[in-house]
Amino acid sequence: MLPFLLAGPLSPSDLTKESFQTAKGENFSIEYPKGWKSQRQTTPDVPIVTLRLVNPEESTLLMVSLIPAKPNAALDRVEDLEKILINGTKPMLKNAVEKQVNSQSFRSDHCIGVYATLTDARFVEKPPGPGEYRYSATFILSYPGYLVTATFLTQEDIAQSVDLAVLLLKTLRKG
Repeated sequence: MLPFLLAGPLSPSDLTKESFQTAKGENFSIEYPKGWKSQRQTTPDVPIVTLRLVNPEESTLLMVSLIPAKPNAALDRVEDLEKILINGTKPMLKNAVEKQVNSQSFRSDHCIGVYATLTDARFVEKPPGPGEYRYSATFILSYPGYLVTATFLTQEDIAQSVDLAVLLLKTLRKG
């Protein structure tokens, strides 16, 4: 459940700060609710670092991947990010209730981002089992020098859950 959202916005005392290093050796941090578990995932010889965050009930999972941007990559406009989002989520539409990608955008002091939510059609009539999720949100963010992708999976109410994911992604900072 998401009691901290129902009771009002998160305060800094409700959050834990996680610092991690990219494959290029740059330091980043992100904040997430206290009690969540975090795990840094890397693959040898792949320049992508993924931070995996899971709530205590294991009903919500956020995976944030920092991918070094290609030189001169067009990533500074919402429209550029929407193209990446639409192309990346097209294969997921065949198993979703939604039949098209409806993107939303957001900004923080450090990045711009877009996202889309989808509902897994398998779990409309029955609840998802352990390790399965009814809702997903795919995020694409532009951060100086990086393309950030995030996958958010949840069994909780999608509207409140995705608001939490946006809030957490807005705390992503370099340094």
